[in-house]
Amino acid sequence: KEISSCCELAGIYDINPGRARYAADLLGTRAFTDFDEMLKETRADCVLVTSVDYSHAEYVIRALDAGCEVFCEKPMCITAEQCRAILEAERRNHRKIGVCFNLRYQNTIVQIKQLLDSGILGEIYNVHFEWLLTRDYSAGHSGHGASYYRRWNAYMEKSGGLLLTKSTHHFD
Repeated sequence: KEISSCCELAGIYDINPGRARYAADLLGTRAFTDFDEMLKETRADCVLVTSVDYSHAEYVIRALDAGCEVFCEKPMCITAEQCRAILEAERRNHRKIGVCFNLRYQNTIVQIKQLLDSGILGEIYNVHFEWLLTRDYSAGHSGHGASYYRRWNAYMEKSGGLLLTKSTHHFD
């Protein structure tokens, strides 16, 4: 709602046409079954890439080549070669890519950041951040990770591995 005062959602593309239609209907925009057609018809200023990790580079580069700025869900890509290709597309097209780290917007993290920024804790010398990933429900909850071992994230060629998929939050 805050963004709608200055931006317009021009369209949604998804490899699953039903999912694209559902999201477009929900958000009051147009669904597309072809990514390049969406770029051409909408002439969007910016493209948000929220696909599975292994496809980020493909969509980022196509959007940059179409003259769009890009905001991509983390990780930007999963290989060094993809990273070099994205950076070259940025240079070639004089456009920029930003990467979203969704954990930044979690309420607990926002509150911790506010606390740190307030200075009330003084100078910080060390931070420890740990994320429990379990293979089952033995911890009494999903462990925010069990599903990672049962879907595309479990394959290095699709996710770049859990170090990339999850530890980017630690480094961020």
